[in-house]
Amino acid sequence: MRAFAVILTSIFILFSCNFNQTNGEAEYALKKMHNEVMEIHDAVMPRMTEIGRLKRQLKGKLNSDDTSLKQDSIQQFIYQLEEADNAMMDWMGDFKKPSYKDPIAAEQVYVTEKQKIIVVQDKMNSTISKVEMFVSRL
Repeated sequence: MRAFAVILTSIFILFSCNFNQTNGEAEYALKKMHNEVMEIHDAVMPRMTEIGRLKRQLKGKLNSDDTSLKQDSIQQFIYQLEEADNAMMDWMGDFKKPSYKDPIAAEQVYVTEKQKIIVVQDKMNSTISKVEMFVSRL
């Protein structure tokens, strides 16, 4: 009977160690995914300053004696900059670090959030590029 208890305890310890190792590996993978999402955010976040600068620059060109076609283009670019700015603000407001208690669900959150922040990054970068090109021709 004592031998059975020792074997049972050994098996329990063995499975506990494997579970903790697997759990630790899962947590490491999730932290890595979190860092990947945040690296994209951190790379594009400073561009918010450029968006603000470009909006101010375009607003300064409004109501001058330019043609209404140029004024319409300025208004449209201001709107696009605001959309890019709002996309980042919305993503930041909606992003919540998931609980690692359910690694599969947490992984799915990070996959989704990475896709979302890449869309935000693309929107911000393309909008800034278009507006900078437009401003250089004013």
